[in-house]
Amino acid sequence: MYKLKPCPFCGGKAKMQFGWPAQQKKQKMVFIKCMSCGCKTQTVYQMAYQAWDDCKRYAAEAWNRRAQDGVDQA
Repeated sequence: MYKLKPCPFCGGKAKMQFGWPAQQKKQKMVFIKCMSCGCKTQTVYQMAYQAWDDCKRYAAEAWNRRAQDGVDQA
């Protein structure tokens, strides 16, 4: 499983959530959501021939990215 950082807004616990769009039963979707304030990432949809693990990794990377990543604070 992917380690998720706390929510950047409230510090709450984040959880990976899954689903299937109502009209596309075969297409999976995933997003990360804060369980405290409800903040969430953009939904990542699994495309044809795309590995499901890649979708989960993309969602986790989007959640864990912060504005100051890789930038020194002076």
